[in-house]
Amino acid sequence: MDLHAQTRNIFGKKTKNLRKQGIIPAEIYGKNTENIHISIDEKEFRKTFKESGEQSLINLIIDENIFPVYIHQVQINPLNKQFLSIDFLKVSKGEKVKVNVPLEFIGISEAVKKGGELVKNLYEIEVKGIPENIPSKIKVDISQLKEIGNHIKASDLNIPENITLLINPETIIISVKEVKEEKITEEKQTEIAEEKKTDKTAEETKKETVK
Repeated sequence: MDLHAQTRNIFGKKTKNLRKQGIIPAEIYGKNTENIHISIDEKEFRKTFKESGEQSLINLIIDENIFPVYIHQVQINPLNKQFLSIDFLKVSKGEKVKVNVPLEFIGISEAVKKGGELVKNLYEIEVKGIPENIPSKIKVDISQLKEIGNHIKASDLNIPENITLLINPETIIISVKEVKEEKITEEKQTEIAEEKKTDKTAEETKKETVK
């Protein structure tokens, strides 16, 4: 995926004027690389960010130079959702990187049909590998969950052979638990009855006052 940018020589408080023009101030940094100050059209970046997120490798094009980068950090105004700044991490060819890859849950669980409840413990996992080999997402087929109590561990995921999983293989990604009905204890029943009695007395007192 390609994204165009321009070198930037406006810094500090003056970058507010860039944002008013629909331009986002950004930085490129990486191992053995000096930081590069750039600016990006907000509309173009918003479209790219929606499609790639923070996990996909992007070809950042500046003049005639192409920088393979990841979106490392994005600052967003919580009020108007405007992008305030972006940090890109430059990667070298053949260099392994650590990234979080989102999980996509697919399929239908028979255990859920039987009344079980899905419990998702993770929505993304950390992996390491060459950017070109890292998938944009990893699918988790919950149709494997056929009985209440079944679970899927990290080791059960379909991870490419050239990618290293950086979490404990025994980590449970998703499971199905039994839905237990809440039992009302005798003490709770007494408490509810007392509340109803109090409410009734208050209502009768109110009526007497009105008379």
